[in-house]
Amino acid sequence: MVINALLLFNISSAQTLTLPEAIELGLKNRSELKTQALQLQLDQQQDAKIKASWLPQVSASGDLRYNAILQKSVLPIGEFGLPGISPDATTTVAFGVPFNTSVSLDATQKIFDPNKNIDKKINANIVENQSIALDKQKKDICYAITEAYYNVLLQKEKVKLAEEAVSRAQVNLENGQTRFKAGTALKNDIDRLSLDLSNTRLSARKAQQDYDFSLEQLKYQLNISKETKIEIAETVKTMAQSKAQSTITDITDNSAVRREQIAMLGNQLQAQKIMKRNAPTLSAYGNLSLLALNEEVYPYSYLGLRATMTLYDGKQARLAAADYDIRRQINQVNIEKLRSDLDFEIRAAQKTLEQAQLDLEESEKNIALARQVYATDLFRLEKGNIVVSDLKNSEFTLQTTENNYIVAAYNYLMAALKIEQVLEK
Repeated sequence: MVINALLLFNISSAQTLTLPEAIELGLKNRSELKTQALQLQLDQQQDAKIKASWLPQVSASGDLRYNAILQKSVLPIGEFGLPGISPDATTTVAFGVPFNTSVSLDATQKIFDPNKNIDKKINANIVENQSIALDKQKKDICYAITEAYYNVLLQKEKVKLAEEAVSRAQVNLENGQTRFKAGTALKNDIDRLSLDLSNTRLSARKAQQDYDFSLEQLKYQLNISKETKIEIAETVKTMAQSKAQSTITDITDNSAVRREQIAMLGNQLQAQKIMKRNAPTLSAYGNLSLLALNEEVYPYSYLGLRATMTLYDGKQARLAAADYDIRRQINQVNIEKLRSDLDFEIRAAQKTLEQAQLDLEESEKNIALARQVYATDLFRLEKGNIVVSDLKNSEFTLQTTENNYIVAAYNYLMAALKIEQVLEK
């Protein structure tokens, strides 16, 4: 398969690419798409982390201690009313044992947290935003590859026209030399025809250089080695003829509007989360421990419920939520502005496309007529009815018409692409 062969970069002969194949190859090779896809995967994993936070949290600890010097304390034993002991008598007592070892197992389980559902919604919002960003990046790469591909089409057509101009100049020179030998042409006419041939060859070399550079630009967009040899399958004419004119009936939100809508929802969710941070939370906890004092082991355990609630935070939550509400209002204003811009850009792009369509149709008619005029004048020159300068005028008109046609076809393709970019940017 062509695509697989190009991916291996082991091709020695030029391979032909259609536009869909070029786009497919570019999407496989562009590293920024791989980075964005990994970022999306990273955000998608946050849901698993949220779920994991609701699983029991279990921890174990151990403490092996040797008390080299026991802590001592003074006890007022006289207050105990012991016989023979003065009421104000005290004694010093050492507490503890030399060896003190403990092993504990703690478990905590969330029971209620009002932020759980909001955290999931916030992460879903982030994942959707990253998905749109990935889709937008793919479309941008497709457009860049398409533009580079269209430029190759244009430069390739210019090479073809330049080569045809060289052929015509060569034929004109040969015919002029024949007429010079027959005495019906001047030496100055032959010099002018020789100069025309030299100039057309120079133009052909320049056209070839532009074509080679356009191929390098396409390779760059495809992210393939510069040593890889490629050719394109279509021509400007065939692509312009097969490109259906876009008709815009309803204006739909593009990715820029959708991203702003997601940002607005994100600000709304953040405000809700902040307002719930003062809400009560409930969790259960338990402990199982073993305490060894010298050689005696004493087990103990306990269970409990822990509830927390902020009674007053100095209005911090309300003020922070108000900030997010203002950001949400900014998002709404931005959405209205983006939709207004989108409406104008679509109408402008549609008008450009319509004009490009008219230019293309007109240039198609002109090129047929120019070729007919040139062929007629060439026949009249051979019959001696006109002079060389008359033929040159017809040839110049033909060259201008041919250039106008390929430029009109290229402009039509770019105008159609512009509409797609406006809708999807």
